[in-house]
Amino acid sequence: MPHTRRVRENTPGGTAFDDPVTATDVDTVDTQAFSLTGASAGSVFEIDASTGQLSLAAGASINFEDTSVYHLTVVVTDSGGLTDSAVLTVEVVDVNEPPVINDATREIRENSEV
Repeated sequence: MPHTRRVRENTPGGTAFDDPVTATDVDTVDTQAFSLTGASAGSVFEIDASTGQLSLAAGASINFEDTSVYHLTVVVTDSGGLTDSAVLTVEVVDVNEPPVINDATREIRENSEV
């Protein structure tokens, strides 16, 4: 499995992104369950336990200018209770955002020279 996934900044919370995480097990009858650990697990990112699909957590927002890379640990557990883990890098893709004009209100006193 490539250990890097990408998500565009400003992607709405609850949105799935990139390819699912996959794992293999020589015991073909075992099922696999995925989970995340790390500082951003649950608060920023979630993983579907059965499919390995990553998504932004509901209500989460990501901004390239604040954090451009996250490192998560993906844990896969088989039905026999055995586990493996890998560090997954999530790169936030910068999006060209429109400029914002700041409030330009100014006061000029009456009878002031211009």
